[in-house]
Amino acid sequence: MKAFLYSMLATSILLAGCVTTTRKAPSKTILLSDGWRFFKGKCDGAWKTDVDTSDWQTVKVPHTWNTDLINGKTYYLGASWYRLKFTVTPKMASKRLFLKFEGVGTVAEVYVNGEKVGEHRGGYSAFCLEITGKTHVGENLLAVKADNSFNNDITPVANRLFTRFGGIYRPVKLIVKNKLCVTPLDYASPGVYLKQKNVSEKRADLDVIAKISNGRSGAANCVVKTTIRDAAGKIVDSFSTRDEIPPGKTKSAALSGSLGNPHLWDGKKDPYLYTATIELFSEGELLDSVVQPLGFRYFRLDPKRGFFLNGKHIDLHGVCRHQEWEKEGAALSDAQHRHDIDDIRDIGANAVRFAHYEQADIMYSLCDEYGLVAWAEIPVTPKYQHGNPKYFENCEQQLVELIRQRFNHPSICFWGLYNEVDLPLQDVKKLYALAKREDPSRLVVAASSRSLRERHGVTDAIAWNRYPFWYMKTEISKFVDSIHKKRPKLIVGISEYGAGGCVGQHALYPKKPRPVHGRFFPEEYQALVHEKVWRDIKDRNDIWCKFIWNMFDFSWPPSKRGDRIHMNHKGMITYDRKIKKDVYFFYKANWSDAPVLYITSRRFTQRESPETYVKIYSNAPEVTLYVNGKKIGVQKPNDLKIVQWNGVTLEKGNNIIEAKALVNGKTLTDKCEWRY
Repeated sequence: MKAFLYSMLATSILLAGCVTTTRKAPSKTILLSDGWRFFKGKCDGAWKTDVDTSDWQTVKVPHTWNTDLINGKTYYLGASWYRLKFTVTPKMASKRLFLKFEGVGTVAEVYVNGEKVGEHRGGYSAFCLEITGKTHVGENLLAVKADNSFNNDITPVANRLFTRFGGIYRPVKLIVKNKLCVTPLDYASPGVYLKQKNVSEKRADLDVIAKISNGRSGAANCVVKTTIRDAAGKIVDSFSTRDEIPPGKTKSAALSGSLGNPHLWDGKKDPYLYTATIELFSEGELLDSVVQPLGFRYFRLDPKRGFFLNGKHIDLHGVCRHQEWEKEGAALSDAQHRHDIDDIRDIGANAVRFAHYEQADIMYSLCDEYGLVAWAEIPVTPKYQHGNPKYFENCEQQLVELIRQRFNHPSICFWGLYNEVDLPLQDVKKLYALAKREDPSRLVVAASSRSLRERHGVTDAIAWNRYPFWYMKTEISKFVDSIHKKRPKLIVGISEYGAGGCVGQHALYPKKPRPVHGRFFPEEYQALVHEKVWRDIKDRNDIWCKFIWNMFDFSWPPSKRGDRIHMNHKGMITYDRKIKKDVYFFYKANWSDAPVLYITSRRFTQRESPETYVKIYSNAPEVTLYVNGKKIGVQKPNDLKIVQWNGVTLEKGNNIIEAKALVNGKTLTDKCEWRY
């Protein structure tokens, strides 16, 4: 409290007489979504102002051309062009103008009024370009070349694990700022970094770094003020600093404060968020303002006991997620991103691994809001380009972009360096050192599919992608035990496990499919794999994370498996988000507090044998089964939330399978129909 009072007093003295109470909007962001013209393929001189685009397609951004792949057609890898006319008003012309691209796959060249203003190499991170002086009052032309060709200098090089979507597949914004402003050019970050220190239930210290850019011809004196508000909007702290910014330069302004008895961000239990507003004043005028989420928390990992958040153990279990939907590819709306998070929350997950690249900012914001612990990573995947300095520079670039762009999200506890690649030891060390320089406060991790190596001890923790009963025979617990025996101090997690499952393929007593070249992936076998694996690992606190691969089916160019080519069928929900597979309800029954009653094999509607079993997932105290209105019996679910009746006889024709359960005084009912 003393620190709080001192901070408020110092602020009032510092700002007295130099800052007005005027609060006009200091900057403006214009979304550039409608009216784009698109040409698929190479087009000579497409950046020029006099190009005829009458035969070009009109599209809305976000946009990708790679819906061709997911429709079973040729996967186009190459260059395409986008053009947009935008207006600059006289008032805007007196300001500084920036273009921010949230994501372009994979190489972007940007032209304004026929002049190249910049290039970005990497398909998953945002980038920002200043176009001040490149525009004029009235109509202007923006042209963008997007190229997702394979490129040995850019990670990921190939599509071995997922689709490298082309296009301007995330939003584009025109940002209007004053000459003196918080820069948007620091790797397209907010330009503000909230660095927590000494966080506990009694106190939280906060260092704020604001990067101020001076586009004026002379030096500028400024005041940078940080205001912390609680979840109700009440100001709980405020602190300021003075600085002088040289002309044409960007300088970091540093200021610090502390908060007594902070309300901690405590994961799903209590995802409490403050907001930090950073304001820039000069000569009493508010010139810029940036608002960022602020969630105070502290965390650690233990090799034997796993993950601790704010001093309390959390069994970190959740899902991996790819950023694509059927018919839309990676060009998703905020509503679609939110839909995915809602499904992840519904299943009861408390963590998300965002694989295998930086994803849309809204996903991390929703994790902040709902208390999901996040693992964010860069796309260092097969095929890693050993000995290629340009490639490694791109890996470093994308790591810096990820950390700076997502630095202020409290949900992110882990930065991921690579997935399933044999990096040379020296490269892992370099990436790890870079991540720690950028952000010493978070844990640096990686996902491996290889046997134990020296490089696995470089990061703060390591996790493995393991697929027992699918690609391999050894159970996870035996594998983890073998690692602990060899390296007892290594912090070991499971970053992926799972199996393929097709909702149109069924078998009552399924045999293990051929996982690589098989075309029959019955939904029942996928569920059996997850039941076995979860029983094996659910009580293992020495496994610091347990991530399912994958939350949703997703496109996979090299694949010819299951009932649909170019697809990875390991999701718990279908590609179109319309069908939740049996395995989804298995985890919902085990992870969620919501009442669950679900009859499995419900899509196995045509039966060739009169004798069957009925398996139900439920977290109810007991379940009653009826077949054609006849009561079969009552059972209590086991420790995996499963009840099963064997030797159930079906009648010829349609059979009504019905389950009932009483939860908190309310009757749950589930019903399906099978025909023998």
